[in-house]
Order: sequence, then C-alpha cells, then structure tokens
Amino acid sequence: MTNRPTDTITTSRADLAASLDALLAGFEAAYAAVDSSVRAHRDALRAADPKGIDAALHRQSSSLRDLAACDQRRREVLAGVCGRLPELAGKKPDAITLTDLARACPAEQRPRMESRAAALRTLAINVREQTASTRAATQTLLAHMEGMMRQVGRTLSHAGTYGRGGVVEPVAGIGGVALDLAT
Repeated sequence: MTNRPTDTITTSRADLAASLDALLAGFEAAYAAVDSSVRAHRDALRAADPKGIDAALHRQSSSLRDLAACDQRRREVLAGVCGRLPELAGKKPDAITLTDLARACPAEQRPRMESRAAALRTLAINVREQTASTRAATQTLLAHMEGMMRQVGRTLSHAGTYGRGGVVEPVAGIGGVALDLAT
C-alpha cells in the first residue's frame, strides 16, 4: 500500500489533464470571441456605424461573461489539485498559471498542454492590446464628437445662450430672467 499516494497523484494528474484540456478549450473560444467582437467594434467605429458598435459591444459583454465563467472554472480546478500535487502545493493559488498547470500534467500530455497555454497567453495579450487601442479610439471619437457639438451649438446660437465653452450660460438679470433694457 505504499503506492497509494503515487496512485492518487497519478489519478490527479490525469484528472488535471482532462480538466485543463476543457479549460483551455473554453478560454480559447472565449478569447477568440472577444477578439472577433473587438475587431467588429473597431470596424464599426471606422465606419461610424452606431448599430454595429452596439452589436459589437453586446457581443463583447457576452464574451467577457464567458471569460469570467472560465476563470471561475480555473479556480475550481486549482482548488482540486493544489494540495495534491507537490509542484503546486507551495504556490499561492493566485500565482498559479495555466502553464504551471500544464507542467503538472502527465509527461506524455505536458508538451501539448504547455504549447496550448503559451498560445492562449499570446492570444490574451493581443486581445488586451486591441481592447486598449479600441478604447483609446472610442475616447478620441467621443471627445471629437463633443467638440463638434459645442462648435455647432456656438454657430447656431442666434439667441446668444451658448457661451465660449459651448454650454448654456446664465445671462444677467433678476432671478435668472434676462432684462431687455432697450424697451
């Protein structure tokens, strides 16, 4: 019965490989969906297509919920194997990466799992960069539109109700009512 701990670890490693395989597939699909929706968002911004922007944002929200579900599953997998595998036992669960999990898989599955974890990391970095770029473009577009609206307001304000900042400014008078001294 001295082999029992080794058998448990072997079973845990096999279980880990199956769980990690499913986990990686979920993350890959979720990040691919985020990537697609961010690209659609960027294209809709370029085309000034508000309906396209709205649709892309809805897809992004759905994809981000899928990513959150994958991360919850990752935490569950970690909770199940951290105490059973010596190479993970000394690490804080928050510090354990998917690559660490891949390295704890059985030797014959380890290279494939490590490769998938590395590819997923690259995809996640690309998505993060695209998201940051699209966010910056959105903020720039919103600032530009606000400036245009202020300019239109100044140009169309025949009554003089808009000030230099493009916002309605109070005029001199009693109780907020303008006095017409010419009459």
